[in-house]
Amino acid sequence: DLVPPQYRAEALAESLKPLATGQKLLWAGANRGREVLITELAEVSATVDKIVVYENHDVSAWNEESLKLLESGEVDWVGLSSPSIARNFERLLTDAARAQLGKSIRLASISPVTSQAAQEAGLQIDVEAKDYHWDGIFTAIQQYAASGP
Repeated sequence: DLVPPQYRAEALAESLKPLATGQKLLWAGANRGREVLITELAEVSATVDKIVVYENHDVSAWNEESLKLLESGEVDWVGLSSPSIARNFERLLTDAARAQLGKSIRLASISPVTSQAAQEAGLQIDVEAKDYHWDGIFTAIQQYAASGP
């Protein structure tokens, strides 16, 4: 097993490079996402073929219950776990929901890549996970709550 030191494509690519030089690899992933692994491994003459095993599709609107919770500020935290989720969350915000951000609703990001996408979309990230998975998001929120706003 190979586990990179960080849960990021860049770290996985660096860990794989010594093993992948001149090799042919099949990468199973989503229909969209960053192509970091393919690009990085090409630097060591590895050929990476991507096979789509699941698809991401954007929704056109919030469901009614979610919209009510966001607009009323009844949600304390929203966890953003990918750049596409950050961009689409921002795209779907109504003016009333947007007004709650930074007041009653805080945003937590899973990684620097997601934080950057959120900021480019106009969102302010309140906390960022140090470990790039959901437990990392929860830990960041707990640390924020323990230290006070």
